[in-house]
Amino acid sequence: MAGLLATLTVVGCGDVEPEATSSEPASATTTERLRRTDQASLAQAIPKELDAVSIVVKFHEGTEVRVESARLTGDAVSSARSRASIQRDLDEVTATFARTGTRAEPLFRVPRSRLKQLKERGERLTARPLADLSLYFEAPWTGTSRSELEAHLEALNALDSVEIAYVQPAPQTPAIPVLDQAEVASSTTPDFTALQGYVEDDANGIGVSVA
Repeated sequence: MAGLLATLTVVGCGDVEPEATSSEPASATTTERLRRTDQASLAQAIPKELDAVSIVVKFHEGTEVRVESARLTGDAVSSARSRASIQRDLDEVTATFARTGTRAEPLFRVPRSRLKQLKERGERLTARPLADLSLYFEAPWTGTSRSELEAHLEALNALDSVEIAYVQPAPQTPAIPVLDQAEVASSTTPDFTALQGYVEDDANGIGVSVA
């Protein structure tokens, strides 16, 4: 898990996100530009099957969003937003998820201090600012309507403290082929020794056949 988080920290994101648009201001950091997108792209990224999908919310850097006493709270540390405005947005996020009977939890279930260490290490290795993974939160989607899900995303992305909100598909279990045991037992491996010229005692071989 730690290795995965270290890798995610170096690239500056926590999950698969919709492809970003190319109309970002030059003042935005690299990681912020990578995460920005428009509502049309977000809608296109929603999978056809809505079973077991979740909504991921990434808050802006410097908002210090965290869960305290089962409530989202934040600060205005290194952020242009006031603490009061951040808290209003967080209460709205909580209310949005409450309408479907869910609540936001940290996407990465790792102590914030550890995520901070990984971020600092990644920034030393890459010499560029990276995303704070503790600002990623997720909540399961319990609705059934695609239009309702799109409305949720639009409402979340309209909040000033939210950098991006998007749908994360459910993990897929790799398909394992089922083999007939009788067929496997009766199968014969072909003889490839005629192709193993490298074992011969000649200019093209290593002399294994006569050793």
